[in-house]
Amino acid sequence: MALPFGFSYADTNKFIDACGREVLIPEELTRLSAVGPASSALAEYTDYAYWLVTRDIPASIDKTRKTCSCAYPDNYDILAPVFRSYLSFTPDYQAINDAKPELIITTGLNNRQVEKLASSVNSTVAALNCSETGYLNYESIMQSLRLAGVVFDDRKNMQDIANFMARTRKELIDRTRDTEKKRVFILSQQYKDLKDGYTVEKCYIYLRYMNQRCIGSSTTAQTSYLDITFKELAEHQPEYIFVEYTMLERLKQDYAANKELFRSLPAVKNGKVFTILPYNRYSARYENLLINSYYIGTAMYPDLFGAENITTRADDISREFTGSGFFENVPQTIPVFKNLIFSEKGITIKK
Repeated sequence: MALPFGFSYADTNKFIDACGREVLIPEELTRLSAVGPASSALAEYTDYAYWLVTRDIPASIDKTRKTCSCAYPDNYDILAPVFRSYLSFTPDYQAINDAKPELIITTGLNNRQVEKLASSVNSTVAALNCSETGYLNYESIMQSLRLAGVVFDDRKNMQDIANFMARTRKELIDRTRDTEKKRVFILSQQYKDLKDGYTVEKCYIYLRYMNQRCIGSSTTAQTSYLDITFKELAEHQPEYIFVEYTMLERLKQDYAANKELFRSLPAVKNGKVFTILPYNRYSARYENLLINSYYIGTAMYPDLFGAENITTRADDISREFTGSGFFENVPQTIPVFKNLIFSEKGITIKK
């Protein structure tokens, strides 16, 4: 008979992971590797990030990701990445083996990928969810929180976070349930290097909480992302554009090469282009999706979110996950939650 996910055997460290595999968790864990979106964040939420011996991203893509300066090891920035590049979906098995982790936790990998990883490394592998590559929906997020509580023996804390996410999600969906649909585009970290367009995720979960969806996306797509050309984007005439701040330099380059096209977009003409936090692939953090939702709400529905102070709200949300306020640790030089202005000279931040 199949055992439920997270089932723990009495008086042992065995449990059933998200892929239905029986996993034996090391009794004394001092070397940890995290593979997949939000995996390092889950280690941080449970106070295990300090034991990481690998990085989950190949470069410092999101400088806001370490919300607690003491949560990660001092040498985190020079640890070997578990993926060779940001566009890679295949873990670097040799780099992981060289780091000698006692346990590897995974998120955003499917059953086949988890099995391949387990057979290619010399460490215990525990899947905290089992989903499409690089894509996390609400169910897989909640599952990963519950199983992280089991793996790291932090059940109450993880359940409290899951409950907070559920309450906040419901509040956001209920608040915007009767709003009209807008033409919205999300410029997020790219899944491949397109020269004449962008990739979009099949579903931006923080936009779904606003009862909206991204131009060019489709929840029925067979892959976790789709392509949209600049021409197709212009044809959709987006009213709002939200740019993950890590894509700002890419946007500046594209604007310089396609000024006429970008300046034809209603969002650009009407000053409705804003920067948000990264939330996809290896930059995923669960608090970020809630913070993004609130900020998008203030930009799109000032009548419903007018009283919201994004600084206060972001700090409050972050404390639920890490115990630390978001803006207590984010450098002021990071251009997040800004209104972008497009002129003949280029893109600047509205003062």
